[in-house]
Amino acid sequence: MGVLTKKGRKIILVALSVIFAGCLMFTATITASAATRVVDFDVVQSFSGINISDTVGTYTFSASNETNPMPSGASSSIYNFTLDENNSENIKIDFSEAHTGIYLYELKQTTPNQDGYRYDNQVYTVKCMVTYDSETKSKTVEVFIYRSDGNKTASVVFNNSYQADSAVEKPPVVKTVSGSTSSDSVFKFKLKSEGESNPMPSGSSNGVKYITIQGSGTAEFGTWIYTESGTYVYKVSEVNTGVAGYTYDKTVYTLTDVVTVDQYGGMLVERSIEGNMVTSASKFKFVNRYANSSLMGVKTGDIAQTGLYILISAAAAAMAFIVAKPRRHRNGGNSARS
Repeated sequence: MGVLTKKGRKIILVALSVIFAGCLMFTATITASAATRVVDFDVVQSFSGINISDTVGTYTFSASNETNPMPSGASSSIYNFTLDENNSENIKIDFSEAHTGIYLYELKQTTPNQDGYRYDNQVYTVKCMVTYDSETKSKTVEVFIYRSDGNKTASVVFNNSYQADSAVEKPPVVKTVSGSTSSDSVFKFKLKSEGESNPMPSGSSNGVKYITIQGSGTAEFGTWIYTESGTYVYKVSEVNTGVAGYTYDKTVYTLTDVVTVDQYGGMLVERSIEGNMVTSASKFKFVNRYANSSLMGVKTGDIAQTGLYILISAAAAAMAFIVAKPRRHRNGGNSARS
């Protein structure tokens, strides 16, 4: 084996330097691609309409397959987490050991329903696509997020709000009967919604609620609840059931509720009640008049027979008077001649 010349040693050193530099470049490529094997995105919770100091939301991130990579802290294919107030959660999934392919996940809110709260029911689909580049010998993963409507989105946000339901006061129906009656009759009253979407009290059907009062007295239609702002109109009236001897009140009241939302999500109700000749009423007043008659309870046939008897008696008395008068005249004449 010959001895390397000085020139030959330089050539070998240059060649080794090139090979070593190439090794460094390959290592750098692997390190850079490793970063793209981890998917991470934020889940943002937003609460509005209330002091949010005590608000907590619960969420579930679940895999379509049990073999899918999952975030740290997951149990099998499910990762549950909570968010308080207006905060966020970072979802991080490492796909370094995953095979190439498509991995699907679902993200939704699971907060239990509470009165007044409106929870975002959006369901997000997260699609992670793992690919391998044979030239660079690197594995990468891309993430795509879709909303419930199928549209892509760059962010995951759950918008929750608070809007207190408002149970409105129930103005009473006041029934007054004038006139003397032998018994208390039953009277019927109707609450009718003037809008198809108007809330109604329990026991209503097709936007109508009926109540009854026996004789003079008071009753209520019940309570209904507003959950949205708007103007709501109702009509209140008495139903003429045709009980003999009564004159029914024809007043029709209009109840109008204007509902607004305050800065904390509470429902404010401004109510007005107006009747035919009444403004700013606080109750529904109805007055029925009973015709006091001595014939109440007498059968129709008895009335006819009594009238006929009176008529015949009057005619007989008149006839007796006509016949009796000439007789007294003749008697007077005979007495004068004797």
